[in-house]
Amino acid sequence: MADIPDYAALLAEAEASVRQRLLEQEEAERERIRRAPMRDLDQPVETIAYSCISLRPCNNDWAMNSDVLAHLPKFYGNAKEDPFEFFRNYHNHIEIIKPTSVDLERAKLKAIREAMAGYAKCWFAGLPANSIFTWLEFFGLFLKKFWNAEKATQMEYQIISMKQEPGESF
Repeated sequence: MADIPDYAALLAEAEASVRQRLLEQEEAERERIRRAPMRDLDQPVETIAYSCISLRPCNNDWAMNSDVLAHLPKFYGNAKEDPFEFFRNYHNHIEIIKPTSVDLERAKLKAIREAMAGYAKCWFAGLPANSIFTWLEFFGLFLKKFWNAEKATQMEYQIISMKQEPGESF
């Protein structure tokens, strides 16, 4: 049986990373305002937040077409949906369709917005702009939102109730 990851530690690590990035962004904005000439501060600042995902510049980027996006697995945020099953399917799908020259984490981050639907899409749209820089950060925030104690209890029960069949290796 494979080692079970410590999801609480993953969530804490992702949350701390996002919190630190937000603090750094706020500090950078305060510094920009402090250094800006008064005439610049008088003008309204227009920002349009397209996504909470912030991707680093890359030479070998991947342009996804509508056919690729149409076949992505969807996550709606319903109580009966299993986030881990969604992520397994999503990971496998991206791994198959991405070009070999594109980093897997970058491809997953770039396409995740299109995999969100329903309540999950509303949650995703409400995340602060440019607040997520890594797949682990997104994964942690996602699990914190869509993984609940009832699902954890069900999983624990399944693990505890596992029995070794005769002739089955441990």
